[in-house]
Amino acid sequence: MTKKMKILAFSVVALTMAFFAACSSDGPMVVVTPNGEVFSEDEYNELVESGDVDEKGNVTVSDADAKSSGSKKTAVSSSSGKATSGSSDGDDESSSSGKATSSSSAKDGSSSSEKATSSSSAKDGSSSSAKTESSSSEPESSSAEPGKETVANVDEGDFSFGTDDMTEISESAQSELDSLKEILDNGGTVEGFEETDMEFNEETLTYEIFDEQDFFCFTGEGEWLQITRELLGQYIPHYKNGQAWGNLRHFDVKFMDACAAVYIRRK
Repeated sequence: MTKKMKILAFSVVALTMAFFAACSSDGPMVVVTPNGEVFSEDEYNELVESGDVDEKGNVTVSDADAKSSGSKKTAVSSSSGKATSGSSDGDDESSSSGKATSSSSAKDGSSSSEKATSSSSAKDGSSSSAKTESSSSEPESSSAEPGKETVANVDEGDFSFGTDDMTEISESAQSELDSLKEILDNGGTVEGFEETDMEFNEETLTYEIFDEQDFFCFTGEGEWLQITRELLGQYIPHYKNGQAWGNLRHFDVKFMDACAAVYIRRK
């Protein structure tokens, strides 16, 4: 008897023994080896023909090698003892594709986020750089919205400070200022609190003056905002370091575009 005939004969015997058990279940026709491994009929025949089944009917290749044969493998349910169909190669491809898509999406999302962050950082950096450059030398004219944003007018030689560069204060502080303003409006006086100018220069708005008194902007719409040295320092270095105005000495500081009135309260 030739080797091929022996293999086929062995296959018939093994299949007959295995199918007897498998046919008693409701699942598809399978081959169950003496070791309890479960294979589809076609898969087991391929393993027999390739010489990967020993004389007892057990598969001699590893489970991973058996899966790589390209055939569908089945698994036995521990609760019922019946053979149940496992994942096919198509399912594996779908799972792999899903993972790849998820990975790609995550990567794209990350890339998009990095781009947005990079763009935002670049924008912030550019803005910061522009302010620094404006502070250290004569600023360029600005076309920002008067009253809201600070406008630097080179031709006129002034900084018109807007509400965006002023600090919000608490509701209780606003109520107190409302009361003080009402006294002044009715012809009374309040010690340490008074209305002041709307336009200043290097002599009338010094670095040290903020140590002595607070400045408040009344917008005319019932809102109070505080004018701080730190915020002025974003545009004029003098208010950051107390040094001379330098190239900006001919500039005036104005608040009339943003405020209906400016008040001081001595500390």
